[in-house]
Amino acid sequence: MAAKEESEAMMAIPHEPGAQSSTPEMAVKTRKIAVESSTEPNMSEMSETEYSRLAEAALQRIEQTLDAVDAEVDYELAAGGILEISFADGSKIVINKQPAMQEIWVAAKSGGFHFRWDGSSWRNTRNGEELFAALSACASTQAGEAITL
Repeated sequence: MAAKEESEAMMAIPHEPGAQSSTPEMAVKTRKIAVESSTEPNMSEMSETEYSRLAEAALQRIEQTLDAVDAEVDYELAAGGILEISFADGSKIVINKQPAMQEIWVAAKSGGFHFRWDGSSWRNTRNGEELFAALSACASTQAGEAITL
C-alpha cells in the first residue's frame, strides 16, 4: 500500500458571525490545514511496453493455473486481451486489459474490480487486494469449490 505524506496548505475561511475583521468587505482569516498527498507511483511513468508485458504475464499465469484446475471451469482468451472464464452454473468471470488506464479489470458475479500494478503486484484500486487472491475468491464462489489462481 502506498505511503501517505502530510503537507501544510493555507486556506482562507470566513470569520464566524460577530467576529471583527481588519477588512470589513471580506472578513477572512487564514488557517493552516493538513492535506494528504499520495506517494503512489505515477503509473504514467510505466511504458506501454512494460504495461503490456506485465498484463500479458498475468493473463498467461491465469490460463496456466486454470489448465491445472480440477473444477468444471472453461476459459477462452479473445483478441484484445479479454479472458472469459465460464463455470458449470453458466456464470462467468471476464478479465480484460485496459491499456489506456494501465489496469486489469475483472467482472464477476460479486462485482467489478480494477487492478493497477504497484511495482510488485496487481492491486485492487479500492482496497489493495492482490489480483490472484481476489480472482481465487471470485472463482471459488462461482465454482462452488475451492480454486486457487
